[in-house]
Order: sequence, then structure tokens, then C-alpha cells
Amino acid sequence: MTSNCNGPAILTAIEYPFADYQWYNNGVLMPGETTFQLITSLPGNYSVEIKHGGSSPYSGYISCTSSSDTIFVSNQNLIYFTQQAEICDGETYQLPDGIIADQSGNYISIVPATAGCDSSITTILTVNNNPIVSISSTDILCFGEASQIIISASGGVGPYTGTGSFTQYAGTTNYNIVDITGCASSQSVAISQPAQGDTLFALASGVNYEWWFNGALLVSGNYPYIIATSSGNYQIIFYDSLGCSGTSVITPIIITNINEQDIVDAINIFPNPAFDNITLELPAKINEVLCTIYDLSGRKILSYRLTETRNQISVADFSAGGYMIGLIGEEFSGYKGLIIEK
Repeated sequence: MTSNCNGPAILTAIEYPFADYQWYNNGVLMPGETTFQLITSLPGNYSVEIKHGGSSPYSGYISCTSSSDTIFVSNQNLIYFTQQAEICDGETYQLPDGIIADQSGNYISIVPATAGCDSSITTILTVNNNPIVSISSTDILCFGEASQIIISASGGVGPYTGTGSFTQYAGTTNYNIVDITGCASSQSVAISQPAQGDTLFALASGVNYEWWFNGALLVSGNYPYIIATSSGNYQIIFYDSLGCSGTSVITPIIITNINEQDIVDAINIFPNPAFDNITLELPAKINEVLCTIYDLSGRKILSYRLTETRNQISVADFSAGGYMIGLIGEEFSGYKGLIIEK
């Protein structure tokens, strides 16, 4: 048996001088096929009849005829095929011959066919890089407030989904970023919040801060603000890079009750950090709030009466830095922190 997997089949008989040849396909004479060699692309059962002739001094002219065995020719052509495939970094791809690949490149797979002919499949495999995720977050200065999460991406193939600015409250949130090829990277962000209480800010810059509570050292280090969790007398000593120090006056702090703090926490201020405008969103049970914004020196910047569910205030003229927002309602009062970025 033979096969014309890659072009026509070539059938060759023994070449005899002065011999006549006749080829047959499936027992049918093939007109014109009268040489010792047959080239064919047709399937079938082939045979050749060979006639020999010559003279003898004893018997005169002698003619002999012989036939070959049957030869089967298949028409199963060899298949050449090229395909493209893409995977993400860290994934694998199974080639047609079963081999596992995880690197970019051109792979040739030979796949045997049942008729004895093979298929040659070229796979052009591309391994795409996963996006690289960058995440920044702001600190939560007061209990119950939220952090602003900014997610950006590079690498891979943009544009991306899952990037942008998000509001996240205390806890852990998983962010999934996907590029246009479907490759993804995920990253978890854990945000903590201070204990419930008031935020105390240092009014001067330093490299080290000592916070005192009722005459005892509470904490020392690079802490420009702390959370007052208990009522009492607070004082701060700060040190600059030259070793000079300053001491604040003793400030009495009274922690409001939990119900008042819950109402203050329910007033949503966003974005925070802010650039040009802030929105103060009042809960449904609050009808009117007096809002006063102070800088960290205690100087009043502006006052605004909130009467709508959503109230917008321009902070475009504010300098970059920290501010305190005083909130006074019918049955509560308290403060929330605000950061202005330029």
C-alpha cells in the first residue's frame, strides 16, 4: 500500500528492454498509461501488465505476459494548517499534539491520521503580560469615615477595567484589574480606622511629637495627629529637625456620647481628599446642620448652613493641607477631618 499524502503517488515497475506496459486502476485499463512508471493523484487499486517479446532459433518469436500485484493508493493529503493562540502570563496552552506550552513562540505539531498521513499544524502562541497594579490610599482620620482608593495599571495591553477612584471603608477589599486581552491582576487593600473619638492635630510641623494625657506620656513618634478616645486634658510637645521644641497649651477634651458620634459619622463628606469642591450628604433624619470649616490653627474659614440632602461647597481657594469641619445639629455636634490636595 502507498499514499499520496504530499502530492501525487509515483508507481514504478521494473524496466525491461523492449517490454510493453499497461496500467490498470480497479481492474479498468488506463488509456495512454503504457510506460514502466505511473504518476497519479487518484485513489484506487493499481496493477501493471508487462509484455515481453523476442525471437528464438528454436521456436521463433516468443511473447510473455506478467501482471504485478495490486497496489492501493490513498488520497489522504497531508494537512498544513496555521493557527494563533493567546494566553496570559502564568497560564498554559495545550498544543494539538498534547504538549503543554507556556512560552511565546511558533510550535509545530505533527498529528497522525488514521490513513497513515500526518497533519502538520503550526501554532503561533503569544503569552501576554498581566497588568501591573498600583494602588494608593488615604488614611482614615476619624472613626466611620472612608478612605479614597486610587487604582492605576501599567503593562499588559490597555485600556483596563477596574481602575479609577474608589471609596473604601475600614476592612479589606479585593480589586481586580483586567486589560483588553482578558489578562487580569488582583490586589487586596486593607484599610484601618482609628478608634471612635476625636482627632487632635498638631498645629506646627515637626519630626517628632509627644502627646500627653492628664500629665502622662501617651505616645511619642512621628504622629502629627492622634485620636482622643477618652475625656481628659491633652497636650503636645513637638520637635523640629534642629532639635528645637514647642509645647502646646493644655486642652480639655470631652468625648461626645455614642449616639451623637453616630449621627456625625452618618454625614458623608466626599471626595476626601478634595480638590475643588466637596459634597456633604445628610442622612434622611437630619434636616439642617451648621457646617463650619477650620484650619489646623483653629481659624474659622467659612460657615455654611446645610439644608439639602446633598450640599456642595467650593474649596477651590483653600490651601493644601488638613482642615476640621465642625457639624452642629439639633441633637448633636462633632467634627470630621478634611484633606485638601492641590
